[in-house]
Amino acid sequence: VWPKTDMGWDIVPWGLERLLCWIQREYAPPGGIFITENGCAVKEDSLAAALQDTARVEYLQGYLSQVFKAIQEGVPVLGYFVWSFMDNFEWAFGYAKRFGIVRVDYDVQKRTPKASASLMSGLAKTNILRVPERVLDLSEYSPFNTRTLYRKKPAEAPNTQPKKPTLSDTEVRSMLREFCVRYQDQKFQLKMVDAFKQFMMTNDDVALMKARQNICLPIQMDVLPKYGFEPTRRGVAQATALISTLKDKDVAELNTTIAYLTRDLPHSAALEGAVG
Repeated sequence: VWPKTDMGWDIVPWGLERLLCWIQREYAPPGGIFITENGCAVKEDSLAAALQDTARVEYLQGYLSQVFKAIQEGVPVLGYFVWSFMDNFEWAFGYAKRFGIVRVDYDVQKRTPKASASLMSGLAKTNILRVPERVLDLSEYSPFNTRTLYRKKPAEAPNTQPKKPTLSDTEVRSMLREFCVRYQDQKFQLKMVDAFKQFMMTNDDVALMKARQNICLPIQMDVLPKYGFEPTRRGVAQATALISTLKDKDVAELNTTIAYLTRDLPHSAALEGAVG
């Protein structure tokens, strides 16, 4: 049986990794993914128990390990927020359940950082997370009611992860210019117009998003390998994540042009066709 938090919720870190990968496959959010709430309630009957919140530390280590695994798979996770910073009022349980990485003495309002706060502080300062092998093993997938280990040991696991490309600003500009040229192609534009016409009949935002992704993908799979990226959706995600970190003015302008060619221009053409 999966372990549970003090709320009775199952602890299944590998589920977060699978969810992140699924969201990226289905939606590929252009702004990346932010995890706005991840944490657990731990029974803390005393200050000493609260300050050594080992259960919460291991919970966070397990879930963060799986977030890192998703990032290695090309998921652009750009933010992670622990729930919660301090112990607080929980709607259904009042002050009975404690989620905070900072202990709150509700009688005098004194705040005291817990071991989990030290964990997150160290991670923020160093960008390094040390995880015991036992915790790492427990974070991996295992069939319900078993302890079967699906994580290969480092010595057993071949390094199959492709190295992420590191491009100069000039190379990024060259890649984006190539996309701009390809997206001006008449056949591409006609497919995009058809996608927007379908949207005007169904008003299905998700279907439109998927249609646009599928129309763009063949061009992306042709262009990206020239710059070291995989010809896959993961390659698209990695390129998008890289571009989002750049502050170059020309890159920003080229991104605006791409948005115009893949969204605004065909949308306007679809509207004109509907009016006509």
